[in-house]
Amino acid sequence: MRLKYFIPAIFWICLSCFTVFEAWSCSVPVFRYALERWLPDTYKGVVIFQKEMAKNEQALFEQLKNITLDTDVSLNLQVQAVNTVSFSEEKLKGLLKDEVPEKLPVIAIWYPGHMGKTAPFLTASFEPSIVEAITHSPKRADIAKRLINGDAAVWIFVPSGDMEKDNQARSLLRKELDSAASRLDKSPKPVIPGYKGKSLSYGFSILPLSPIEPREKFFLETLLSSESDLHEHRDKPMVFPVFGRGRLLGALFGEYISKKNIQGAVSFITGACSCEVKALNPGTDLLIAAPWERAVLDFYSSGPALPELTGVMPEAPDSEIQFPPDSDEKRKNINLPLMFGFALVGILVLVGLLSMILIRRSRRD
Repeated sequence: MRLKYFIPAIFWICLSCFTVFEAWSCSVPVFRYALERWLPDTYKGVVIFQKEMAKNEQALFEQLKNITLDTDVSLNLQVQAVNTVSFSEEKLKGLLKDEVPEKLPVIAIWYPGHMGKTAPFLTASFEPSIVEAITHSPKRADIAKRLINGDAAVWIFVPSGDMEKDNQARSLLRKELDSAASRLDKSPKPVIPGYKGKSLSYGFSILPLSPIEPREKFFLETLLSSESDLHEHRDKPMVFPVFGRGRLLGALFGEYISKKNIQGAVSFITGACSCEVKALNPGTDLLIAAPWERAVLDFYSSGPALPELTGVMPEAPDSEIQFPPDSDEKRKNINLPLMFGFALVGILVLVGLLSMILIRRSRRD
């Protein structure tokens, strides 16, 4: 009699666990899920030098590398030194997709997953000012602070210099964001079972970024090079929505800064997270140093640790330049729904085998 109810009970418990997991992941807004679950993708860079670095250059390289390894700030960058003596000019041309600069050392940086596929978006003389620009800027620090403090998204506004166009675009952006926030604040909040976190908010802030600010030159280049044609539209106001752990959704410029497009971006950022695998979602991660992990832990006063569900896509070969595995690389490759599915199938198979054995024994008895 117990066997009759035991096997169905196990089956429905397993099925319920899977259903609850799916329901939870689908009820959380994209911006909150991205902040809690998606590790920033890693930028890669090389410092190209000839024969031997000078002492000050070697010290600068070590400084940069130490910053990338600092777990407190979590700068999503890996760098390696490349000596032209051991790395042929032909290979360097293939890597850079261009001629090797005559004056060395230089630093070259690629977007995540682009090394070996495209030219670096930055190639510059390796000197203290460029290292400072790469590792830190006030605007990027402000973006991280706002996202950690609860903004659903930070909308970077880059003016064109035409006051009339800029004022019109910014006014429209502010109006639509205020309207969206008001509407969303009145809607039911999704519930995350088992956690006592900070209250869910739908704040949207606008962060102006001057195109002539020296300390933000690298950051601006990162934004403008994120799409192939943005440099051609520098004479138009631009908007870049950023959410999660510094994930850039895309760019709007000129006439594309419209009610429809703004609301479309808001709908994605605040909508239910229907796809937990990060690589299948739109966007590009920015290069930002921030204590993301510590901030996420501060969100919750109880509950189990949250596993990572990023699902990183494979990258192209790095032209024989070996980088150490990213920190948390094992976590980055975990696809929890798939693992849960395998576990569920395994449990059902075991239950089936157990039931067959018990039924045969009962018949013998």
